[in-house]
Amino acid sequence: MQASTMALSVETLALSADTIALSVETLALSADTIALLVETLALSADTIALLVNGAEKKTV
Repeated sequence: MQASTMALSVETLALSADTIALSVETLALSADTIALLVETLALSADTIALLVNGAEKKTV
């Protein structure tokens, strides 16, 4: 009984380590996603600036 309990504990610890690794990987992917969103927002701001500049040149 005690050996099987220890085996289950070791297995649970291994699963916990896998879960932590997956969480860290997910966080890394989230950071990449956030970076992409920030980059996209910057590109959107540049696009808006270009559109505004183009509109100003047409009206002037």
